[in-house]
Order: sequence, then C-alpha cells, then structure tokens
Amino acid sequence: MVWEFTPYTIPFAVTVLCSLVFGGYLLFDARRRGWDTGVGSLAVVSLGTLVWAGAALVQVSATSFSVMVVAEQWTYVGTPIVVIGWFVFTASYTDHDDLLSVPVVGSITLVLGVGTILALTNDIHQLMWATPTVVDHGSFSSLTYEKTVAYYLFVSVAFGVALLGVALLGRFMRTSPTLYRSQMAALIVAAAAPIVVSLWVVLGLGPHASVELSPIGFTFSVAAFIYAIKRYQLLDLEPIARTRVVESMREGYVVLGDDERIVDLNPSAQWLLEADETVIGADVRTVLPEIEPLLDGDDPTGLELSVEVAGERRYLAANRSALSKTGEGLGSLVLLRDVTERRQVEKRYQELIEHSTDVIAVLDEDWTVTYASPSHETVLGIDPDAIAGRRVAEYIHPDDRQQIRERFSSLVDEPGATVRFEFRIADADGEWRVLEGIARNLLENAVVRGVVINSRDITDRKRRERELERQNERLDDFANVVSHDLRNPLQIAEGYLDEARRTGDEDAFDRVETAHDRMETIIDDVLELARQGRTVGETEPVSLATVADEAWATVRTGPATLTVADDAAVEADPDRLRRLLENLFRNAVEHGSTGNQNSERSGDAVEHGSTSPPSQAQEDAVEHGGPDVSVTVGPLSAGSSGSDAGGTQRADGGTGFYVEDDGPGIPESDREAVFESGFTTETDGTGFGLTIVREIAEAHGWAVSLVDSEVGSTTAVTDGTATSTGGTERHGASAGTRFEFRPQAETTTDVS
Repeated sequence: MVWEFTPYTIPFAVTVLCSLVFGGYLLFDARRRGWDTGVGSLAVVSLGTLVWAGAALVQVSATSFSVMVVAEQWTYVGTPIVVIGWFVFTASYTDHDDLLSVPVVGSITLVLGVGTILALTNDIHQLMWATPTVVDHGSFSSLTYEKTVAYYLFVSVAFGVALLGVALLGRFMRTSPTLYRSQMAALIVAAAAPIVVSLWVVLGLGPHASVELSPIGFTFSVAAFIYAIKRYQLLDLEPIARTRVVESMREGYVVLGDDERIVDLNPSAQWLLEADETVIGADVRTVLPEIEPLLDGDDPTGLELSVEVAGERRYLAANRSALSKTGEGLGSLVLLRDVTERRQVEKRYQELIEHSTDVIAVLDEDWTVTYASPSHETVLGIDPDAIAGRRVAEYIHPDDRQQIRERFSSLVDEPGATVRFEFRIADADGEWRVLEGIARNLLENAVVRGVVINSRDITDRKRRERELERQNERLDDFANVVSHDLRNPLQIAEGYLDEARRTGDEDAFDRVETAHDRMETIIDDVLELARQGRTVGETEPVSLATVADEAWATVRTGPATLTVADDAAVEADPDRLRRLLENLFRNAVEHGSTGNQNSERSGDAVEHGSTSPPSQAQEDAVEHGGPDVSVTVGPLSAGSSGSDAGGTQRADGGTGFYVEDDGPGIPESDREAVFESGFTTETDGTGFGLTIVREIAEAHGWAVSLVDSEVGSTTAVTDGTATSTGGTERHGASAGTRFEFRPQAETTTDVS
C-alpha cells in the first residue's frame, strides 16, 4: 500500500482546500478590479500555502521512504514563497515602499532561495539535514532527520522576515485611526497562527515531533484574511467607512474629475470655500482661483494658499494626489488644511527669533546643533547654517566643557527641567565671548525634540565688572598709601622740621628733604599704577634690543651693565613695554647692588619699582653699593627656561622673552607675593613696581613667571611645572632673579 490515512490527513487536506478557495477568490477579485501589490502578494501567500500544505499532506500520508523524502524537500519550496508574499503585503499595506525595493526583496529572496536549493539537493551534500529515517507512530509513519546549522539559519531567516511583517502591522496599528485597527488586528491574527504552530514544531513540542504541522496554521490565516476582506473591505479601493471618515475630516476634501471639475466635497471644504453642494460640477478654478498653480503642475505636491473666509484672511495648505497610479483617467483628490493659526504662530516666533539679539540654539542629546538662530551671525559672526549639524563642544572653551557637559547630562535626564550657566564660546575671529544662558529640556516635545538654549552675550558686562574691581583695588591701594605710607614720611618731616626750628641743625633740613623725596616717590608710584590699568593701545612689532636700551638709559644704573643676548620682534605697545623694562631694571639695580650676600639681606631683593627718578638715598645706594649687577635681556626659545636664548625671530609668537640679573635673588617663600600690590620687604619701598610689571604683561596677554637666574640654582618653568636643573651658586647662596614672559596658551578675550 502506497498511501495511508493518518490523524493529520484531514487537517492538511482542509488547508490545501482553503488555500485553493482563497487563491481563486483573489484571482476573481483581480479580474474585476485589476491587480495591485496587495492582491498580488496575497495570491503569492495562497500559492505558497498550497505548495507547503500539499507537500506536508503527501509526506505524512505516504508510506514510501523516497516519496516522503521528496515531499519533505518540497516543503522548503512553499516556505519561502509564503514568507516573501507576506513581507511584500505588509510593506505595501503599511506604505513602506522603501522595503519593496529590489535590493531588499532581492536579498530576502536570495537567502531563502539558497535554502530551498540546498533542501532540493540535500541527497547530494546533506547540508540541510542528515540521516533521514522513518518513525513508526503505530497508526502511521513519519520522516525524521538530524537538523544542521544550515537548517536553523534557514528557519531563523524565515521567522525573522515573517515577524518583521507583523512588527510593521503593529507599528502601523498604533498610529492609525481606530477605524482601521480591527482590520489590522485580523491581519495580525492571520500571521500569528502559522508562526505559533511553526515555533511549536521547531521546538519539538507537538504530540509527534517529526510531523511538520506548520501549514495547518494557514487554515486560520485564510479564515482571518477572508474575515478582513468581507467585514472590513480589506481589498476595496475606497477606505473603510468612507462616508464616516470623510464627513468627519477637519481637512477640506475635494474630489476632481479628469476635467478638473468638482465631483465631491465634504463639509470642511464647503466652509473653507464658502460654498455648498451646488458647486459640484463646477470648474474648481472658478470656486478657488488660487489653486491654479497646483492644477498646472507648477507645484504638484503642495501649495500654501491665502484666501478670505467669512471676511477673515486664512491660510490653507493644499495637496493634490492622483486617484490612479498612472495619474490619468480617474481624476484627483485635493486636500485643504487650515493652517492659519500655525502660520501666525510661526510668523510671530520667526520675527521674534530673527530680530532677537539672544543666541538661540536647539541641541539633541549628543550636543549636536539641530537649529541655530540668525543672531549667531550678528553676535558671534558664525553662519547659522555652518554650525547646524556640528557638536557645540567644538566652540566651547576647553576649561568650560566639563562643567557644561555635567550640567547638560543632568538636564537631559530630567524632561522639562531648566538650568542656568555661563560659558565661553569662540566667535568667528577665534576670540572667546562670555555667554549667559538658560537651557530647557524639550526632547520629549513632539515639535522641538531637543534642548533649547537661549544665551546672551555678556562679554562687555563681565569686562566692565572686572575693570570696576580693578579700579576699586587701585582705589584701595591709593587710600592705603595716603593713609599710611604718606603719613609716615610726613610725620618724619614734621619732626625734623620742629628740631631744625629749635636747634637750627642743618642735618635736620637734609632729613626733611629726604622725607619729601620719599613722599614724591610714593606719589609717582601710585600715579603710575593708577594710569596703567590693564588695557594697551595699538601694538606693533617692536625691537626688544632697542626698547631695552631706551629703558636702560632712563634708569640710574651706576656700574651695573646691560647685555642683550639676542634681538627679537615683540608685538607690543612700545611705551608700555619700555615702562615694564624700566621697572625690572630699577628693581635689579637697586636691590642687586645694595644687597649683601647673606641670608639677612636676601629679602631686600624684593622690588621697589617706579618710573620716577630715584631718591638721593637710592642713588647713593646704586653708586656706593656692593658688587656690580649684570642684567641680561633676550628672547626665549620654544620650551626653554633659563638663559638658553636662541635667536628666535618673534618673541611673542609662542616663545617669549626674559629679563634676568645676577643679584642675590628672591626667596621662594616670597615669589608668589612679590606681584601683589603693596608687597615690599624694605622700609622705603612702595611695593608697586612689580605690580605694574604684572599688569602691563597681562594687558598684552603675557604670562609672567619668576624663577632663579641661571647664574645660580636654576628652576626651569615649562607649562607651570618647575624642575631643578642645577647651576653655579654665587657666594654660597641662591643667586639671581629671572622674569620670563610668555604668550598665554590660548588667545582669549580677557574677561576674567
């Protein structure tokens, strides 16, 4: 006996019959209304089901081993046909035309086709399964075999494509009107039935694990498809419940014949056109003249119209689409949507943003700019289109990035939250501007979908605040000098003047004169400090050697000597640079020549600078002091510290310059304080000289460092790190002082 009746013969036969009936219905429907992607893909599903279920019926009912093997091979022909047909149907139904491209469908077909070929030729290579054997179930027999990796890959791809189709339906179902959800629910049931049965078989959970029961699930699928077609008009050209949908639409719905006369329109269109059903049959141009460009094809996809409705100006978004895929014969559909409120809001905000001086930007959660307001150009000189799509971190000052990143990260985690902050950002010229901003997390806002940052340029305000602080500091210094430093020599002068009146001693008058000289020096220093500020005039390339010689000539130097190690061009204000050098030379000469080389006097190496002539006592100190002082000026070579002054051509172009002497030096404990206003270790010092040096340097954008001269124990300064390099000590103590001036690491606008 070749065939036998089994418990599965009737279920498989019913599936074969259902697939034949469903396929016949689709063919009949296609002849009546024409083929389209939906009908064609369902017909492919029906054909695949017929092949799959038919092969399974033969396999379970045959008693011949060879017939059972061939039938098993043909089940792998039906499987890919069903899967591909289902995928094309769901992609078409959910309007995913991008998934219907040749590369996508072709790739799926190729992979599943290879599996089919391997199955049909398995007798040769046994790559899909191995050692097929017959299993006796008592009342019937079935075929079983060892599954291979290729088999599981084939099954995985088939399941994956089928589930992708279900996912497309599920996603489409969530975003579709309630009217269509029942229809899609029926389609999901149609897909779920065979998928569930197939999983049951693959996992070996059935009563007879060797029997391929998957096609039986298509019996339920066919029933679900027929239900969706009959109950929800799945294959109809008109939408479900057309009247209810169209009549309730807020958009105007106008159907035009191929002669562009009005065939139908809904109540919303009647209101927008100030017409009623009597306009049916009229040329749409007579009812809505503004639609002419849309009809002529000047803008076939969409057009914004301005019309007058009930005496009020309104804006309509008009879209036209053909009622046939060829665009001919069936006319077209025009949808009119009232966008007046949106247009007014957009216009209002557009005007506000375009004329605002605030810098407005929208960032995604990765710091990428998705929108930049026109004010970027007026405030920062940056083209808004150029910054869009780039990460804002590229423009933020490196020192501010970590703080901004932390605050931004915390903001992203809190929908609707706001934060305030200040940060520096580079403008088109590479200068740093200070912005004060407020950011709000609108990532979950359906329209914005980003973090909105509204910033205001406060660079000038910060600069004014800092300048005011400096002025207050100088005012405090002035008050301290007037109240303290001037009072002391004044009291001394008064005391010696009283003594001279009583005794007539000439020496008392000399001491009065000395006190007056001291007062004059203090006044000159205070005035100099007050005038310097931290701004410079126009700069120009200045010869370091020339300015050094000019400054040396204005200082009482006595036997001290000046050596210019090498010349270099310094971009500076000549007058301000000259005053800087004058103060350093005076500091070196006055404290280097008079200082003993013992520890008690080493503190006298702290400055007493001024641009006024020194007092007589100071002149005597220079002329009759200790050992001669040697002062050296020269450019710094890149990365150097110490007197390694190679012949650089531009001292401010990344290297700098230095001034050093071989005097007693300054103790390390005082080096941080010597630049502070009023700091001095001498009874007759004002403490302003090195303060003036520091302010002139900072006004030029230079960083000033104080280290030992190479004559003594040398300290090399590179990027703020000090390392001892050794050297020769003078008189057994740390000898010499070296001031190094280097450009700041980055060119910034001074707002600190």
